[in-house]
Amino acid sequence: MPEENKDISEEQTPPEEDLQEKSAEPAADSPESSQELTPLLEDFKLTQKKVFNKVFFLHGLHEKMRKKCLQLLEKSNIEPLVIYQNPDISESIEKIINENPQIPFAVVLLSGDEFVFAKDRGSPADAKLRSTQHIVFDAGFLCGRLGRENVFILYHEQKNFLLPTGLSSAIYIPYDKYHHWEDILINRLKNCGYSINSEKSEDENVMD
Repeated sequence: MPEENKDISEEQTPPEEDLQEKSAEPAADSPESSQELTPLLEDFKLTQKKVFNKVFFLHGLHEKMRKKCLQLLEKSNIEPLVIYQNPDISESIEKIINENPQIPFAVVLLSGDEFVFAKDRGSPADAKLRSTQHIVFDAGFLCGRLGRENVFILYHEQKNFLLPTGLSSAIYIPYDKYHHWEDILINRLKNCGYSINSEKSEDENVMD
């Protein structure tokens, strides 16, 4: 009988090598495991900082609207990544977005850059104004990738201007001389997570 008890106790005792291996592994809350996680947390913090200081910026040919919008972004300490700034560079919108995954918001400016009329039943006298089709396509792509709430679409309201019919779910904001569009843009940026000082001077509330 004593010999049987001895055999059982030997079976229940883990080998000394296994004990050494287990003791060598750091606990989940040990200083070593915290040190291993620190670089990952730092990378995450750096990524978060990048998210909140840039926006995609897509615009047509309306120069005054473009300048006003860029001025507002500059005062808000936001850097615009201007798409199609160099016409010699034909990078696709998909490539630009994939290369800048840290940017969660886009500003799109629509203006009457083309005259169009129906081929079968229209004439030049019936022509309407619309944005160029590559601007409309890329605006739709941005809405699909970033979400329509994170794409601010500003348009120049004028007679015979046609808003894109293919972006029915998009939110269009008119470019008005009372600067209401500025307040809407700032609020949308804040809702997306940007930190912005939105205080205005009295001069900024004056009509253009």
